[in-house]
Amino acid sequence: MDSSTSALEAWLREHTRFERLLHVVSCPSTQGLAQDDAPIDSCAVFWADHQTAGRGREARSWEDAPGLDLCVTFKVGGCVLKNPAHLAAAVPVVIVQTLTQHLQDLGPPQIKWPNDVLLQGRKLCGILVDTVGRDPVAHLVGIGVNVNRSDFPNMLADQATSLALATGREFDRASLLQDIAHNLETALTDLEAGAVTRLEQCFRQSLGLMDTRVRVETNSQVSKGRLRQLDFEALQLEEQSPIPLAHVRRLDEY
Repeated sequence: MDSSTSALEAWLREHTRFERLLHVVSCPSTQGLAQDDAPIDSCAVFWADHQTAGRGREARSWEDAPGLDLCVTFKVGGCVLKNPAHLAAAVPVVIVQTLTQHLQDLGPPQIKWPNDVLLQGRKLCGILVDTVGRDPVAHLVGIGVNVNRSDFPNMLADQATSLALATGREFDRASLLQDIAHNLETALTDLEAGAVTRLEQCFRQSLGLMDTRVRVETNSQVSKGRLRQLDFEALQLEEQSPIPLAHVRRLDEY
């Protein structure tokens, strides 16, 4: 472990619940490292400079630029959340709060439910939340941020961006990880207490879909209408029954 990694691990121990940091040059997936970690009720951070088989939602892949992007999984064990399902909505808020600190005049990123964070309409970050174990459980919060890469494969060139492309400057990945950990710790503390009002407000604002006509897709149905209510529990279209947020696979303006 080099001195910068040691310093970051010491900071994590002092300021968050994450008592261990593993930083590797390469691995198949940081989610895999976290899933194999023991004991299950511990809290740790797994950071890779490159993933050879990075995972996205619904078996999709996540491609990173080796040594340039941030691939990290926060293993949250021993954490009793009032409603574990709220974590999936809280993590994008954490990312928006963190990246907004670094984007200055570009304005805040936007959440695209369920697991993307966009900047100016282009994908900047992907999120994957897994839960493993049974009494106790561990929540594996996987985060991939396009940080310092300057190009993308042709199929992604008009769909993705990076912090460096958006701002014209390079970023320190360890500092970005530290900022994410700080905001995640605050959000976890709120979720443990059931104090989600602040997080829900940011969630609604970052989605930017309130009072607009939307298309809502679940595993069993597609609904359309004006979005009238939204919180971490459910969304409601005008004159329709509430739809549990955890069931929503896609939510778009139309």
